[in-house]
Amino acid sequence: MEEVKSQPKMTKLETGSAVAAAANICAATVGTETDGSVVCPSGNNLSVGLKPTAGLVSQDEIIPITHSQDTTGPMCRRVTDVGIMLG
Repeated sequence: MEEVKSQPKMTKLETGSAVAAAANICAATVGTETDGSVVCPSGNNLSVGLKPTAGLVSQDEIIPITHSQDTTGPMCRRVTDVGIMLG
């Protein structure tokens, strides 16, 4: 009987932005965070994601699910890159 290799399983926590930062395709990306949309993909892909306090980063062009929770956060390769983006 021939062995069948399983395919990697994609989860909803894997996003292109976090993968791009982790794979060194770009230095930094920006995502919107309500409940894990920045920090979870970053953690799963060995990059750094931060959910800043709402209003710290511009919300221009963002259509929020809820104004009190949604915020824009950086996803980067290193903590230093996150600091530079928020600088």
